[in-house]
Amino acid sequence: MIDRKLKAAAVMEPQLLALRTVLASSNGNSAKGLVSEFLEWFGNLGIFFWQVVRAAVTPPFEFRELFRQLDEIGSKSLPLVALAGAATGVVLSLEARFSLTRFGAKSLLPAAIVFSVIHETGPIITGLVVSGRVGAGIGAELASMKVTEQIDAIEASAVNPYSRLRKNEPR
Repeated sequence: MIDRKLKAAAVMEPQLLALRTVLASSNGNSAKGLVSEFLEWFGNLGIFFWQVVRAAVTPPFEFRELFRQLDEIGSKSLPLVALAGAATGVVLSLEARFSLTRFGAKSLLPAAIVFSVIHETGPIITGLVVSGRVGAGIGAELASMKVTEQIDAIEASAVNPYSRLRKNEPR
C-alpha cells in the first residue's frame, strides 16, 4: 500500500522515487557507514591532536613569540572585555533596580552589581569574548593561508606545518 502511494507521488515528483531507491538500497549499510565515518573522523582528530601536541613540546621553544602571543591575546582583548562587562553591568543594574527598590534596599545596588559582575559573570564574559576574538582571528588567518595555498607550500617544502603554524598565529 505504501509502495503504491509512493509510486503515485513519484509520478508527480520523480525526485521522490529516486530518494526512495537510494534509501532502500543503503538501508542495511547506512548504520555501518555512519559508524565507520564517525570512527574515521575521530581517528583523524586524534592524529591531528597528537601532531599538534608533539609540535608544541619539541624544541626550539620561542619565548619571544610566546610573550608576543600573550600580549596579543591578553592585553589587546582588554577593551572588548571591558565594553562587554560594562554593557552587562548596565543591563544588570536596570533589571535589579526594580527588585531592590520594592524591598527598600536601593542602597545595595552598587555593591550587588560589582559583586555579580566581577565574581559571577566576569569570568564567563571574559572567557567568551577572548575566545571568540582570538578564535576568529586564528580561523581567519588559517583560512586565508589555505585559500592562498600557503599551507600546501609549507608542506611541499618539507617543513612540518604544525610546528610552523603554531608560530604564525594572527598578529
